[in-house]
Amino acid sequence: MILVCVGSELLRGKLNTHVSHVSRRLASIGLEMNEECTVHDRLPEIAAALRRALENFQVVLVSGGLGPTFDDLTREAASEATGRPLSFSKPLFREIQAKFRRARHRMPPANARQAYVLDGAESLANHAGTAPGQWLDLQSSPRRKPGSRDLDSGPPHNKAGRPPGCVEDGFRRNDGKVLALLPGPPRELYPMLESAVLPRLKKIYGAGARAETHLHFVGVPESAIDDKIRPIIHRESHASNRIQFTILAHLGLVDLDIFVSAATAARARAAAERISRAVRRAAGKAWYGSDDAFPLEKVVGDRFRRRRATLAVAESCTGGMLASRLTDVPGSSDYFLEGCVTYANTAKVRELSVPESLLKEHGAVSRPAALAMAKGIRRRAQATWGVGITGVAGPGGGTAKKPVGLVYIALASKIRAVCRAYHFTGDRGAIRRRAVLAALDLLRRV
Repeated sequence: MILVCVGSELLRGKLNTHVSHVSRRLASIGLEMNEECTVHDRLPEIAAALRRALENFQVVLVSGGLGPTFDDLTREAASEATGRPLSFSKPLFREIQAKFRRARHRMPPANARQAYVLDGAESLANHAGTAPGQWLDLQSSPRRKPGSRDLDSGPPHNKAGRPPGCVEDGFRRNDGKVLALLPGPPRELYPMLESAVLPRLKKIYGAGARAETHLHFVGVPESAIDDKIRPIIHRESHASNRIQFTILAHLGLVDLDIFVSAATAARARAAAERISRAVRRAAGKAWYGSDDAFPLEKVVGDRFRRRRATLAVAESCTGGMLASRLTDVPGSSDYFLEGCVTYANTAKVRELSVPESLLKEHGAVSRPAALAMAKGIRRRAQATWGVGITGVAGPGGGTAKKPVGLVYIALASKIRAVCRAYHFTGDRGAIRRRAVLAALDLLRRV
């Protein structure tokens, strides 16, 4: 199955939300979108995209290009790609006229273009706009209605009334395939998807079910996660082509998505949970949560709340970003006591009682400085745990011994203290965000 998005604006910076929405709704009935493509509002390009889609996919969904304006060319492109002429539908034209009357507007002549339908296609009602959709089963023969007329001259026909090269069923290459033309605006597309497209697809392919689980890992590179879980993925993928995996790394985190299709929702959920348990066991402490309800800062907060522990943080290079993440969680006042940004050395001495002699001997970016910051903020706030972060975020300030990306993160309690050195890559923002994630990961593990 493929989604073809028509619209030059989508190739000029406008966010295309159709792919994520349509793929999620297809997944809800156990179907998968295999590919998507986006094309300009130009007739040759749309027609070429549709021809390729029909040659390679069983179901072709098309969004956009069904309006009344000069650049709405999906109908004409579909006619060219399928060899099906466009016919004027008087009942559809009257429906469009009625919508304008109900809105107390005069219908512009250009809206008549929206009443043209591919021969053999079924029109799909649009309750939120004037652009009807179309559903064409390419196994059916074109049905020419008496008195119907084409939008333009269309492709030449042979003596039998068929486009050149077509057999008697009307289309040679795409028998058994489906082409659905849908409006582009989300407020029109999404309701039509629910009321007209998904029910038809369920009828064709059966009412299957799909379950998905999203697992999140931190503190290890993507390749390390891959090594740990590859035997599971290999075993499950070869056992069934209805189980699929995707792995994605982004700025210190690794996400694994598991998709399972089955005859019933219960079977799909059971298989997804079984695989999820195996992956979590293999990944060990690198796994920190599942699905989107468990961001890392919430995992940390839940852990501190269960232990009735409290926390205070002292930040230098991250400039308060760790405190911000921790307090993004509702109810974080149960465990988070205080955050202090001590960027200058004088602030470290004044607010955290870091000895001047220590800073002179080791420097602000050092293991001793991070430990002193963690201990100082813990004493000041009377917290169970204190965190100290200091480093070189760049782009300047680095040296051969202390390059850009070097960050020390320390944790301290009354009886225990630990400090780790990290060497992060990326620009200033990336280094700071990676440092925050590393601090959250350390807090998760205490």
